[in-house]
Amino acid sequence: MISVLDHGYVKLVNNMGSDLDVVNAARVSYDKEVSSLGDKDVSLINFLVKHKHDSTLRHCVMTFEIYAPLMVARQWYKHAVSSSHLDDQFGWNE
Repeated sequence: MISVLDHGYVKLVNNMGSDLDVVNAARVSYDKEVSSLGDKDVSLINFLVKHKHDSTLRHCVMTFEIYAPLMVARQWYKHAVSSSHLDDQFGWNE
């Protein structure tokens, strides 16, 4: 748990996927797969992030518990919904 603001916090509840999943997703078009992470794989992840090739990062999912003041939570939710890749979604309180 990480303390945020005066009385808030962020806590990782669950995660699915790993760096290995990201590497294997990046290499799927070459029909390559690795079973353990090596130095070349770490370099590949750094390259993907640096050059904003983030579609392979969607193979990993994290669930967080967040406690924040209501005004912060509303703005955060509004931003999360409005930044979706779906064009027909808008902020819930607009």
